[in-house]
Amino acid sequence: MAGLVALAAFTTILPGVSAERFIVVGPLLLLVLGLLVVLRRAYVCLASLALGFSFWAAVTVACVIAGGVHAPALSAYRIVVLISGLALGWQAALGFAAVSLISEIVRFFARRAKKRTTKRRKNTAASFTSCGASRKSSK
Repeated sequence: MAGLVALAAFTTILPGVSAERFIVVGPLLLLVLGLLVVLRRAYVCLASLALGFSFWAAVTVACVIAGGVHAPALSAYRIVVLISGLALGWQAALGFAAVSLISEIVRFFARRAKKRTTKRRKNTAASFTSCGASRKSSK
């Protein structure tokens, strides 16, 4: 809970900390607090599975927010696979690795399809002339 309060304070005070980070980390911290209660009731496997899926969802949301395939959060999938492997076994690690790979492939092809469908201006003599005219008028 203290981490959530500190994150909220840093988001409002410091200019370098973005609110997008609070969107990803805030619900994750609340879920981890809820999982502590589940662990106290001796549902270790359920808590481990929920923790793995919540971390995977947080990394996926961070990748979508931060730029898709080129996001720095992409390397956090390794941590998700490691945590799920330690908590649930090698089968879960393989499962999370496969799901992470599939989601990245989907994001890659979605970004590629988006680039194809966007209309680009054709480079003609008129477009170069209009660019040059607008630069001259702004000087």
